[in-house]
Amino acid sequence: MVLKGKASLAAFILLLAATVLPALADSLFWSEAYYDNISSGYTSLRRMDLQSGQVSVLLAGSGGDVGPTPHRFLPTAIAVDRVHEHLYYTDINSDKIARMDFDGGGQVDVLTGLADPRAIELDVAAGKMYWANQGTDKILRANLDGTNVEAIVPFGAGGVYGLALDIPEGRMYWNDASRDVIASARLGGSDVRSFPSPGGGIGDIVVNPILHKLIWSDAYSQKIYQSNVDGTVLEVLVFSEGFPGSLAIDATARRLYWTDWSADKIFRSDLLGRNIVEVYASAGISSGSGLAFLPEPSSVAGVGVLAVILARRKRERKVGPLEHKSAEILPRQA
Repeated sequence: MVLKGKASLAAFILLLAATVLPALADSLFWSEAYYDNISSGYTSLRRMDLQSGQVSVLLAGSGGDVGPTPHRFLPTAIAVDRVHEHLYYTDINSDKIARMDFDGGGQVDVLTGLADPRAIELDVAAGKMYWANQGTDKILRANLDGTNVEAIVPFGAGGVYGLALDIPEGRMYWNDASRDVIASARLGGSDVRSFPSPGGGIGDIVVNPILHKLIWSDAYSQKIYQSNVDGTVLEVLVFSEGFPGSLAIDATARRLYWTDWSADKIFRSDLLGRNIVEVYASAGISSGSGLAFLPEPSSVAGVGVLAVILARRKRERKVGPLEHKSAEILPRQA
């Protein structure tokens, strides 16, 4: 049987994923920082095999000028490039974006001389990375190799700790902790919009690709919130006993992961905020710890890649200004 059109494209992508990508289990990546005094501290990038529970230290150093090398190593936000098997991370002590292989090898400085870089995200299909420069109050993007740097949102990034891409819809979302708002724009930086967040201590933000909703953490209110992408139908997804920080989603298993920097732990729940389980505990889980989920190849459904490709072929829809509506915060039902 010969498949044509969209069916043949989907079949090709599924075949490619099955034959080209190496066998790996689902994994979590995160950054740690444990300070024993003001001038030093132990920092690292780590990976957990979620099938075996084994944790590997990919790179370890010190946040100051004493202790283990590399010195002035303080990784925060992280993002995974599944296609090229690279882990990207921001280093706020060395003011750079760097990358490494999934096993910790092949370390490369991608961009240096930045100003407090935070909140990195990747659009691998387009060959782009996005990040916030808190020191210059800008959101920027560049090619994955660090070339062609451009400031796409030249203001409002001074309080950004979380950034999320909604690639099929062509938009990005970020928190602005300085103004307690969730903001968004097209991937090129135009059509900036925002709505208020109720918590007062916005942390990370992700897009739930299944329900097409926003999820963000708030340490001050000790909650993880969920809303429509325009801020309406605001709900409390998780009532945390600690301070939730970075977030990551496993769309296949429908799970949400987050760091808790008061409990020094990583937790997970389902995407309804239920069935909370402790995944990992370490004194190095801090307010700056980044978190990223890496699916095993069979979970990288060709359907997901196909959706991105087909979305890019669609004509960009013209959307008028949002009508901001206040919404009662609804607790998630048990």
